[in-house]
Amino acid sequence: MPQRVFAMNNVGRLLTRTLGYCLISLPFAFFGFKAIIKDTLDPWVRYGVSACAIGACLFIFTLPLLKTKVGKNILLLIFSSITSIYAVEGILTAGHHSEWSNQRELDRHVAQLNPFTKLEKILHLRKNGILAVPAAPAGEKFERGYVLGGISESLVVFCDESGEWATYQSDEFGFNNPPGSHINDIDLVLTGDSFTEGVCVNGGQDVASRLRVQGWNVLNLGKSGTGTLMQLATLAEYAEGLRPSYVLWLYYEGNDLKDLLSENRDRATLRWYLEKNFNFT
Repeated sequence: MPQRVFAMNNVGRLLTRTLGYCLISLPFAFFGFKAIIKDTLDPWVRYGVSACAIGACLFIFTLPLLKTKVGKNILLLIFSSITSIYAVEGILTAGHHSEWSNQRELDRHVAQLNPFTKLEKILHLRKNGILAVPAAPAGEKFERGYVLGGISESLVVFCDESGEWATYQSDEFGFNNPPGSHINDIDLVLTGDSFTEGVCVNGGQDVASRLRVQGWNVLNLGKSGTGTLMQLATLAEYAEGLRPSYVLWLYYEGNDLKDLLSENRDRATLRWYLEKNFNFT
């Protein structure tokens, strides 16, 4: 048999076997991914499981290549590329965890500067006749929906990044606004998470307050820990009837997509706000 014909037959057999492995393995891989990943909350766990499962499938698919020298070289190239990609990912992940370690060190240093815990700060303020409360995250479920605002008309003790507890005075719905801000003549509504609310800065130093200084009539509906669906619900309940001229969504790439996935899974009723004219009232 001519060498070219022999080589073509080998290639044909390799392709046929590889296709066979794919057809046999893909259903198991699909249902395996679905069963393992569906109830896993941590996205890093999902990515890790997916990577291991994909690697196992690739190994099965490429077993026929081990029988020829060319196949071995192709297989070596594939796994070298995959290993390099995950090595880079590992270095980036290690750097990310290093940043968190530095943040923990900073938190310990700040704690040494501040003589009060949050509870002690609140009790001290109340002793002096000030109605102080801790920052209440949105998202708590009740019978007819979810808590979207905070504790109203109180001095909210927020957080500490500088050795002093940041505070702000909440409005009649528990948001970081001056009293009486929920009016019809609104130029701009801000929505977002903690950065919009004004995390760890005193009242008057947040984004909305800075815009008010520039002459804008602003309503701040930002709330820590919220994702996109929760923010949409907040806009529907607190801003839609006010007919603002503009709505500015402050998006944070660090966790907003993760929050959206979590809300889409655990707070599915929030998707009703995607329907026109829906509200819980």
